[in-house]
Amino acid sequence: MFMLPLPKQYVRNSGDFVFSKKLVITLPEGICDSRFLPHLCGLVSGYTAGRVSAEFVTSKKLSNAAVIADAAFDGEICGKTENDYELCCTGENIKFYFSDRLGFVHAFTSFLQLIRIEGTPDELFFRVPCYEIKDKPDLSFRAVHLCVFVQTSLDFLKKAISLCGIMKCSHVVLEFWGTYRYECCPSLAWKEAYTKEQIRPIIEFANALGLEVIPMLNHLGHASQARICSGKHSALDNDLALAPLFEEDGWSWCTSNPETKKLLALCRKELIELCGEGKYFHIGCDEAYTFGSCDKCSKKSRNELMKEHLVNITEDLKKYGRRPIMWSDMLLNRADFDEKYEIYGKEEYKIRPELPRDIIMADWQYSITEEFETSKVFSNDGFDVVTCPWRTRNNVSAAVDTAKNNGLFGVLGTTWHTLAEMQWLIPYISDGMWGNTELLTDQEYTLYFSYNVRRCVPSGGEYKKAGFLEKELAGRTL
Repeated sequence: MFMLPLPKQYVRNSGDFVFSKKLVITLPEGICDSRFLPHLCGLVSGYTAGRVSAEFVTSKKLSNAAVIADAAFDGEICGKTENDYELCCTGENIKFYFSDRLGFVHAFTSFLQLIRIEGTPDELFFRVPCYEIKDKPDLSFRAVHLCVFVQTSLDFLKKAISLCGIMKCSHVVLEFWGTYRYECCPSLAWKEAYTKEQIRPIIEFANALGLEVIPMLNHLGHASQARICSGKHSALDNDLALAPLFEEDGWSWCTSNPETKKLLALCRKELIELCGEGKYFHIGCDEAYTFGSCDKCSKKSRNELMKEHLVNITEDLKKYGRRPIMWSDMLLNRADFDEKYEIYGKEEYKIRPELPRDIIMADWQYSITEEFETSKVFSNDGFDVVTCPWRTRNNVSAAVDTAKNNGLFGVLGTTWHTLAEMQWLIPYISDGMWGNTELLTDQEYTLYFSYNVRRCVPSGGEYKKAGFLEKELAGRTL
């Protein structure tokens, strides 16, 4: 079966569902927002070489079920299931049974992956093998963290998001590296930054694929919105008059300045409005090397500053019905763990007992290839924890196993600046989070990436828009 994640249960029966020009998808009322239907129609077109149109119609006779056929379905079905979704394909139609809207989307993305192109360019037809599928994920929180750099095109971002959706992730975290133009303070972003009008269609596309988009803004370290090795600072390189908002070196925010707190609150509000409905907000807070070092901040202890900062943010986010997610490296005691663990705090770990348990700890440990001991510490302290892997398959597997074996909140896979060169990351992480045990090679995952992105975001034959790299030979001329 050419599908990822591979379903938990599936049976291949004889025959195929064959179609050529039009599909009618009959679904219950209220199961799919009308704003999302054009995106779903576009996906059907993309997976059928632009030859098949899709029409969505609703029926009061359907409950937790949908039917794909060459005409509207007029029968009555109650498809409530204990699985996330079920798919039953026969020669006459394809039926979905699902627990909720997300189950419908997951059944739909499975259907897309089952489509096979047959015939000749002049006389194409399409078939879906007659499978019976029953499927559900091992983890409910299955997220991927995506960075939007100046070099990140909207096409590339849409491709990454489309793969997260096709792979049945539940969330994507969007971190803008000086690349979102805040209306509350345009000087925080580079001149090349994207506007809300450019980003909103991508958010809607993500929502159509069943993804909740979690906004992210660094609230402590990484305030420069640039990699430390670049020497850049999106705010101070724009307007040095913003310097009082930061520590002297610009790397961390000055949390003692009331204007900093006001600005961060405005930015949170704007990002929440941009990203739409959701339950979470990622506040960063990692690698705050020089936090609390300016004249204002040094009047208090780092512990006091950190606690006050996190409590204030948590309370503000409650107004929006959201919980903060934070990188947890500043809240660990170096003496308690092996040197391979990522720990950048000093004595801030002492405030853990006093922090709100609304905070979700994102435990990023990129060198660990066994269960994350740090995650267990946070969990034992009463925090919800998401393990956060990167770079290697062994690290990803360790993070997933830690979450599953210890009943943690979930997994947040990170990609940082490496996604264009490590295309296997999203499908491999997603496979593990869902629960697939029949894992592929890096090359197979990379080919799977390209197979789906050319269908989800067609290039129209433009070289730079095809695949996931604008150039095959970066920086070279032959």
